[in-house]
Amino acid sequence: EEEESIDQNLPVFYILVTTVISTKLRNEMKASEDAKQRITDVVKTNENLHRSQSDVEVKIDKLYQAYTVLENNITNLWEENRQLREENRQLIAENQKLREGNQISTVTPHLAVTNLSWTTHTHNRTQTHLAIVGLLFISERQSEYCQTGWIHFQSSCYVINHRELPDQKTWEDARDDCRGKNADLVVIEYPEEQDFIYNSSLVSLGMNGYWIGLRGENGSWNWVSGSRLIKEYWIQPPGDSQHCVTSVKETKGWKAVSCDVKNGWICEKNTLSF
Repeated sequence: EEEESIDQNLPVFYILVTTVISTKLRNEMKASEDAKQRITDVVKTNENLHRSQSDVEVKIDKLYQAYTVLENNITNLWEENRQLREENRQLIAENQKLREGNQISTVTPHLAVTNLSWTTHTHNRTQTHLAIVGLLFISERQSEYCQTGWIHFQSSCYVINHRELPDQKTWEDARDDCRGKNADLVVIEYPEEQDFIYNSSLVSLGMNGYWIGLRGENGSWNWVSGSRLIKEYWIQPPGDSQHCVTSVKETKGWKAVSCDVKNGWICEKNTLSF
């Protein structure tokens, strides 16, 4: 009877053992899958950290390059300033000699004009170099938003085409140049953008302003985007024969001129559209 009882209970025992083993195997498999997932997560985290480290190294390298450019430009500015001081000293010495030679009555006006011209020249060159240095630094810092050489502001990228004769362009040629860069002449929509354009422009004795994307047609002023002119920054009211507009650095405003004259120009496009 005892053996018969054992034989009857064997299937139950086998089922229990099988269940225990099966449960243990499932638990071990789940633990193994969890461990595998954790390893995968760690690998992905390491890859992300490596990419982040590479990005940081690239940005540090760009900042170092920008710093080097700034340092070189500052050195050049100091040297130019030293040369201008030396030239001014020579002018003063020449003026003194002329005074001693009793020739001041005829030469003083010429020297005064020359000295004033050098002062104006020095100021303009200094402003131009400082603006270039600033644009270089901004361009390097914000290259993740815009192409190299373009400046990021709000949701747009800008390039300031500062040109001396004969490299300046008419309004139409300037617009063609912008379109060739997947952009258009700048559309100034709000005061902050006007201030940005003013601060980013350079001063030059050989240039009267920068073309912007504003043109008069059939008695109304329209932007190249198709929108009507709302906010105005005219230096003086435009004439009937003046149909295209320039932004003028010296007066922080707009001037309407013939579309056929040649100027610098400013292009604009959306960020990351290149």
